[in-house]
Amino acid sequence: MAQGILAEPEPEIKTTSYDETAIIYEVEFFIENWDDVEQILDRFMTRVWYAAQRNNLTLYRYRYEYAVEPGDKADSASSKLAQSLHSIPGFMHLAREPKNLDDLTKGTILQKFGAGEKVIRQGEPGNALYIIIAGQAKVTVTNKFGMELEVMTILSGEFFGEMALFSGEPSPVSIVAVDDLQVLVIYSDAVNTTIERQPSLGREIGKIIEARSKAVSMAGQADVSSRAEVDSI
Repeated sequence: MAQGILAEPEPEIKTTSYDETAIIYEVEFFIENWDDVEQILDRFMTRVWYAAQRNNLTLYRYRYEYAVEPGDKADSASSKLAQSLHSIPGFMHLAREPKNLDDLTKGTILQKFGAGEKVIRQGEPGNALYIIIAGQAKVTVTNKFGMELEVMTILSGEFFGEMALFSGEPSPVSIVAVDDLQVLVIYSDAVNTTIERQPSLGREIGKIIEARSKAVSMAGQADVSSRAEVDSI
């Protein structure tokens, strides 16, 4: 096992699904020092890669999910959350209040996605708000012709997932990692509590939903027009 991973509790490996072209595994392990998490993950994935090469296996994609145990480096998680929230105008006031930050941290996890991996799939329900703390993601929409169109890019410090979260309907878009992506996932209960404390945040998110919905609609219309022109030739 890679350096930094604890022997107790013992790491656990599960097979989560058998797809047509791949078998999906889940590996759970514990570490003692949260500050070393990036280096530990790098060493772990390096060992996995070499093991796969020796056995003629191909790694298609991967995703990390972090969970902080009570009392174990919780301050680091709060620090990451506070730094991210300070870059979003609607969250800045909340990030200054320790009580608000503690409540948000309890409903938040840190996740990583590999380049090209879909964080959100069009047509699937959503129950969280995602804040990018490293990397970039692109918003895409699949039209009625089955073509996946890129709508916009979302940068570090921005968020996504709001359209499905607040509409209660399946996501009208997909979100794809452009490069290695690290996000803070704030689940619906924590988001709703936050908006109750600061209604202006809800209004700001509403404006973003409106702007992005228009961009998605325009992207679809533009492609339909171009497809009609091609078909008429």
